[in-house]
Amino acid sequence: MLCSNCGHENDASAKFCMQCGKPLSSSDAVVTTTPPPTAQPVRAQGRGAMILIFGILSIALMGPLLGIPAWIMGHKDLRKIRAGALAASHHNTTQAGMVLGIIGKFISPFTFVVAGIAIAVGLSMFTAQSVGANRDAIISDLTNLAAHAHEYRMRPSSMDGGGGSYSGYSIPHGLRSNENGKYQLLRVTDDNVTFKGTSRRGYGTVTATYGPDGLLMGSLKFTGDFDEDAAPESPPEEVESRPYAAY
Repeated sequence: MLCSNCGHENDASAKFCMQCGKPLSSSDAVVTTTPPPTAQPVRAQGRGAMILIFGILSIALMGPLLGIPAWIMGHKDLRKIRAGALAASHHNTTQAGMVLGIIGKFISPFTFVVAGIAIAVGLSMFTAQSVGANRDAIISDLTNLAAHAHEYRMRPSSMDGGGGSYSGYSIPHGLRSNENGKYQLLRVTDDNVTFKGTSRRGYGTVTATYGPDGLLMGSLKFTGDFDEDAAPESPPEEVESRPYAAY
């Protein structure tokens, strides 16, 4: 209660002013009210997290596909944050996403080109390695066929052999094909036998002629990818003689 004489504030139950002693009346009572709180404007949260994700993906995977939207949305949201329309707490996230989007827009196409070249080189190297491995496997199979034919030639006629000749020899059914290729007997004489191996993977063929001692005569003949991938031939090795066995 305020004193109307001196303006001193007294207790609401006081009868006299504690400052000047004047009697207090009900007209001296002043009702104080607390002003209502000022309403704070509600700000939207913005798209900072989405922009950041777009920016990261634009560098990692998508390039301009997500880099451009991250750039545009980030620029718009930063303007709204400066104007107070969006929460300032999203400023750093939005700015980071926009910067990543700008980087992803220009860097990712170059990354795709480099990745494409690397993949092409890798596939080329893998194919070359696969061709070489298949060629070597067919050559090994032809060498085994030559050893098999030589065993037949050295086997006496009385024991189902050639009696000193390749004549009458044929490739056993079990040796005519495998996972490496298919094999044919192109030519057979008393002293020579010629085999041809065809790749099951379509890489080409290998043709070889073997003499009376079971060793390679002349050079191997290649076609297809085998011809392009052919390596210098090593000197033929002696074929180890072992008893002929029917397949």
